[in-house]
Parts: sequence; C-alpha cells; structure tokens
Amino acid sequence: MLATVEEITDKLGQRVDERIKETVAILLIYGFNTIGSCEGHVTEEGKHRRGLPYPWVDICEPEPEGWKIVKGKEKEKLKEEWRRKNFKKREKLIKLLEEFYQKRRTSYEYEVILIVSNIGPIGAFRLQSLNAESTEMLPGDEQRKKLSRYQKEIKDFTEFLLNKYL
Repeated sequence: MLATVEEITDKLGQRVDERIKETVAILLIYGFNTIGSCEGHVTEEGKHRRGLPYPWVDICEPEPEGWKIVKGKEKEKLKEEWRRKNFKKREKLIKLLEEFYQKRRTSYEYEVILIVSNIGPIGAFRLQSLNAESTEMLPGDEQRKKLSRYQKEIKDFTEFLLNKYL
C-alpha cells in the first residue's frame, strides 16, 4: 500500500508528505478513503505558508455514482446515503482511537490526543490532534515544539494500527 501512496499527487502535482505517508497507507488498508493530508509545516517568518503547523488526514467516502448528473430529490437521496457512509467510517475511526487510548498511558499533554472533526456537509472528517488548530497563532519556535509532539502522536497511532493489522 505504501507504493500506492508514493504515486498519489494533489491538484498541484505535490506528493504525500514523507512523515504522513505511513499513516495514509494504513488508513487506506483499514478502508478509509483519504482525500488530503499534511505532515505539518512551520512557516518561516516572511515566507509563503505551505501548510498547517500540525499533521492531519482528511477522509471522505468516494463521490456516489451519478452525483454530478442527478438533481432534486434524487440528489438529496444520494447525499444522505453518502453522509451515512461517511458517518459509519467516522464511527469506525473513533472506535480505533478509543482502543488506542485504552492501551496507552496518557502521561503527556492532553492537547496531543487525536480527535476526529467534521470538515464538510457530506460527512467528511479530519484526523488531527485536539489542540492543533490553536498552534497557528504561536511563534515559529513554539509551533516547532508542538509540531514534534503532534507528529509523534500520529506516528504512534499509525504504529498501533500496523501492529493491530499484522
């Protein structure tokens, strides 16, 4: 699956970031359709922002067949089915996170705990650390410290999933 992830590119032709590849690969193995990801990037002062200062993976079931051509009630029906599929996948990821945290001692900062948050009207969702979004307002050196902890947490979850799968 890692070879498949190596071939993924976004609309700009960018490949999956190195530090999030394994996470994307294992999520694909578990049946999650990833639609975007980032390993986290701290922007140097005065430079163009490349991404968010924390790792994340967006997940959404594929667009239903006929989505672009149907209208009215039929479109609403497809949308509701799509949302239901995304909700089921979201619940599956939450159960995996619950299992991960049951077996893990939380002797670290609460803010790094991974959560699932909504990102759209069709039920798409994002895997990220609880307090990650607040780091955007911090100075670069503080962002780097937090980024390191957030990256470790998502890496540990990835290793948990790998061990569970194997």
